[in-house]
Amino acid sequence: MILTCKKSAASAYGFQNNPHVLYEKLRSLDASAISFLHQKTKKHINFKRHLAKATLEDAEELANDTILMALQKITNGTYVYQGYSPLTFTLVIADNLLRNFCRKKRIYSTDLEGIELPEMPEVEVYLTRKELEEKIEKMLDKISPIGRQVIRLKYFENLKDEEVVERKLTPYTTVDSLKTKRCAYLRILKRWVFKK
Repeated sequence: MILTCKKSAASAYGFQNNPHVLYEKLRSLDASAISFLHQKTKKHINFKRHLAKATLEDAEELANDTILMALQKITNGTYVYQGYSPLTFTLVIADNLLRNFCRKKRIYSTDLEGIELPEMPEVEVYLTRKELEEKIEKMLDKISPIGRQVIRLKYFENLKDEEVVERKLTPYTTVDSLKTKRCAYLRILKRWVFKK
């Protein structure tokens, strides 16, 4: 147990101080690099979630979306290492998603608005959804049919949670229960990815 902690702390230190190593590990979808990126992104979003008036579930969903978008950019070659950290790039995506979250809720915060971002045309239509869908389709086979439906409705069909509940497209009767279950299914997918 102690050796594991030292090893993970050492690898995190290595990723923090060597962004090129982090980039290469993320390109090869290394579990420890993805975990490091997710941990830092989640911490970043949780720090700002109160400004955006986001719940813990919203924050977790934003962190998962951020990681998916960053990995898509890195693996398809849209983001190429040029001397700055992929962590910085990922946190910029997180800030964009937080801003979009605020716009949807019509919350305007000077703290979030004051961050300068590089040009990203609507985050390239949510990062070429089709390529991402193909990869995720394979992973979705690992969860229950209801789990697949919940994730597809949100991420592939872009339906709002309120609409899904109102139209009774899933067995979940409230928006909160739908979000909770979706986060649980995403955790299952995350565990499956890290086992590979």
